[in-house]
Amino acid sequence: MIIPAPASARILRLEHLQVRSFRNLAELDLELDPRFNVFEGDNGQGKSNLLEAIGLVAWQRSFRGARLDEMIRSGGDRATIDARIRVAEEPAHEVSIQLRPGVRSLRLDEKRVPGPEAYFGIVQMVLFHPGELELVQGGPSARRTLLDRVLYQTEPGYPTAFRDHQRALKSRNRLLQDEASAASIRSFDRPLAETAVRVVAARGRLLHQMAPFVAAAFAEIAGGSSTAAIAYRPQCEASSADEVLEALARSFERDRARGATCVGPQGDDVEIRIDDHPARSYGSQGQQRALVLAVKCAELAVVQARAGQLPVLLIDDVSSELDETRRRHLYRTIGGGGGQVVMTTTDARFVPLETLGTGGTVTRVSQGKLSR
Repeated sequence: MIIPAPASARILRLEHLQVRSFRNLAELDLELDPRFNVFEGDNGQGKSNLLEAIGLVAWQRSFRGARLDEMIRSGGDRATIDARIRVAEEPAHEVSIQLRPGVRSLRLDEKRVPGPEAYFGIVQMVLFHPGELELVQGGPSARRTLLDRVLYQTEPGYPTAFRDHQRALKSRNRLLQDEASAASIRSFDRPLAETAVRVVAARGRLLHQMAPFVAAAFAEIAGGSSTAAIAYRPQCEASSADEVLEALARSFERDRARGATCVGPQGDDVEIRIDDHPARSYGSQGQQRALVLAVKCAELAVVQARAGQLPVLLIDDVSSELDETRRRHLYRTIGGGGGQVVMTTTDARFVPLETLGTGGTVTRVSQGKLSR
């Protein structure tokens, strides 16, 4: 499924990156190629750390789920990431992120900003890494994370709604665990319900948009007669805050017994099926890998369509995880897209730059240092 850039699409570029004291990356200063950037090295040398740092520019959080203190170089008290990004021929934006234990500060064009809302519409990135197999093989959390990562970058107001829901959920759960009074616990029901409806509606719209892309991409990648489908399965089928409030009331005693809120988008899932059977138990390993690649192609297409610009594509050492057929599909997809790609690999021979049509750069990563 090649996703060509529409004539009207703008292209996002990461032009320059500086990293200080981030994991094993003591200090690096890097100019990036506008199309293909391949970072080659043995395992444990810092390739994925570099992609993690780049991902923070878009998502302000680790795609590995790491805490802030885990991303700071051993012996240091802070890590910094500075990036210059540009959309088409517009003026460049300067993004600066500083990490300290428990504290993350963000600056956009030298002005301090409170959170990801300030980035909305500027930076979009799509990530593909070996852990993506959890989309099929793992639990609901990985699938919700995929949705939330896309929505953070493409859905107006979603970062605020999601953050407010998480805060209300955390407060309500703490009161449940502390066996607080019913009135205290229920004081969070209204904000929880109002934000839950917004989160569920946004996730549902996204899955509805992604579904046809997944089906088409899987048919092309897997070949044969097998079909794939995805659908949103919210834990609470409610179209209004009042309906969520009613569900919370019905679940109140169960919540108290479990010490956790059992109603809301924190329990949602994405159903993924092959030939109308659960992909996790029915699909072969090859089909599951094809399905994951199809989902990522759909994510790329939808982010591009929603943002009106081509996102930066981050690919973390997945070439060795794919067979030759699926590698060819991956490179055909990214080669025909026109956007910027940042890839890692243990062997640059897996990445045939000469066949992608526009060249690029290959950089060696060893013990957190770069060389060409």
